[in-house]
Amino acid sequence: MSDQTHCSKCYTPLRQYGIWCHTCYSYMHVKCSGLPSSRHHFDGFSCKTCYSALFESNFSEPPSATTQGNSTPQLVTTDPDPTEAPSSPTTTTHLAPTEIPRTPATTVPAPTIAPRTPTNQKPNTQSDVNRTSPHDFWVNIRVNEEQLKELYSEIVHWRPLFFIPSKNKAGFRFVENLTSLFKPLGEAQPSSGSFMFAAMIFPHLILIRTKTGNDGSISKTIARRLQQWERGKIRELFNEAKAIQMRLHKTRTKKEENEAKEFNKIISAGKVSSAIQRLASPTGGLLKLTDKINGIETVEAILRRNHPEAAPTLPQYVSPLIESTLPYYDSILTQLNASKIRKSALKTQGSHGPSGLDSKEWRRLLTHFNEPSTDLAKTIATLGRRIATEKLQPEELEAYNACRLIP
Repeated sequence: MSDQTHCSKCYTPLRQYGIWCHTCYSYMHVKCSGLPSSRHHFDGFSCKTCYSALFESNFSEPPSATTQGNSTPQLVTTDPDPTEAPSSPTTTTHLAPTEIPRTPATTVPAPTIAPRTPTNQKPNTQSDVNRTSPHDFWVNIRVNEEQLKELYSEIVHWRPLFFIPSKNKAGFRFVENLTSLFKPLGEAQPSSGSFMFAAMIFPHLILIRTKTGNDGSISKTIARRLQQWERGKIRELFNEAKAIQMRLHKTRTKKEENEAKEFNKIISAGKVSSAIQRLASPTGGLLKLTDKINGIETVEAILRRNHPEAAPTLPQYVSPLIESTLPYYDSILTQLNASKIRKSALKTQGSHGPSGLDSKEWRRLLTHFNEPSTDLAKTIATLGRRIATEKLQPEELEAYNACRLIP
């Protein structure tokens, strides 16, 4: 076989061998040659295309390629239509032409056909050009650190009603974006405080729920919001989420006859503390520091009044440093790895923090999404080791140390 690599008829790659045509001097697939199999090939063979061109003037329909090797003249009879009057002889005869001698295959080498682009390679489309990745967020972001902190200060007061990401492309992409927000802080990159603020507001802007039923549009909604996030369009996402939050507050109050049903729903989810809180304050939520209780005293004043005053350390409660005390080694925390993080997540129960994700949702993100979940667990383990072994600036951990004081 020559250096020809593609079929001369369909231009797809040839596998092991091809059928040689002595008329067009090229190789082709068996199915393109007209033969039922390669065993029927013979010297001087012409493909069905070339054979049709040679005998188009003599035959209304060319003979099968398997009969080309028979060079004996044959009688072909044509019976007239029985409904017509016999105005001519009843049968007509003519001779099938004999095989035309052809040039031997050795005289003309087979031409080389330039390989085509593989059929499984898709051309670049507009969606490929506009495709983004989680690492594009900080390149395309349109707000500075102060504006990001202002958004965070408002978003933490929102009611966290989230979609549950499915195990599909949108879910994997969500976990990858969340990992990319924690990774810079674990690697001690500059402006680490901005990364923590962004990680806390990320679930609120991407997963905020607009409906309870899933008809297949939830994943599309999450994917659209993720694409906006990666393009740095935080303001657009914030405005959309804020409009949804304003609507949630209007339909937030529960009727008395539905309190027992709501209580059973929360208890079935294993959230005992939330169920008790719902009974105590059905319409309660996160209060702002400037809100007044009973129209008299602000929340901040009450918290300051109930907080104990600072006092000096009592020596009797401080253990003296003795010679047998071992120094601290950073290598002790090497056992804090992804496996430890995932095991701890499986055993943790509790409500959410500033991110709005409770223990159940964190457990799902750390265990349900295969490799992206493993990467997220590794990133959180790296961040935990850094917090335990290094002295970080207060602004870097401001969002990390924050909590939601729900009365």
